[in-house]
Amino acid sequence: MMTRTIDTTETAGFRRNLTVLILAQSLGAASGPIVISLGGLVGQDLATDPALATLPVSIYNLGLALGTVPAAWIMRQYGRRSGYLLGAMIGVLSGLIAAGAISFGAFIFFCL
Repeated sequence: MMTRTIDTTETAGFRRNLTVLILAQSLGAASGPIVISLGGLVGQDLATDPALATLPVSIYNLGLALGTVPAAWIMRQYGRRSGYLLGAMIGVLSGLIAAGAISFGAFIFFCL
């Protein structure tokens, strides 16, 4: 019977990768509920018409639905890592635009 010895560098690399993946999944999974729960509240504060308060949440859901096919295509063409990195960069840029829009009270840019 053969036994496998575990190299400590292999274990350290596994733990590092596991930690990075857990953090990435946690941050990625938290964005949707945050946008949905806070988008309406911020929209209510920024919109001139109360009927438009949930427009940012609706646009978020529409963008999510429309982005699935291009995201799948990008991941098929360039790999999952590249697709995830592109998605993360778009998420950071979107967050910065939203934060700036909230700071300046610009409802249209918050919807963007």
